[in-house]
Amino acid sequence: MKTLLYADAVSYGQAARFVLLAADIADLRNEDAFRYAMEKSWLPAAASQDAVVKLDGVSLLIMQAFNIQSRVDSDMAVSGNLLLFVVNRVLERNEGEL
Repeated sequence: MKTLLYADAVSYGQAARFVLLAADIADLRNEDAFRYAMEKSWLPAAASQDAVVKLDGVSLLIMQAFNIQSRVDSDMAVSGNLLLFVVNRVLERNEGEL
């Protein structure tokens, strides 16, 4: 956790590991977590394990790992309804942790 907290940039491997762990899916090494997320199409096709994760890539990963929406694509347009839905899901999850 401290490694992520002080990192100027996070890799796709680090992000995959952290998100899979947070979603109670698996506790894997960065390489295995990245491979798992890629096999599930939870990361952009052009992602590489050591590349700096981009916001669209980590958003897709989080949405899929936490089952926020059944049909997601990092290139799809975001409707007002989808934006409200996603923000509401995140807020609900955060309130449950308080």
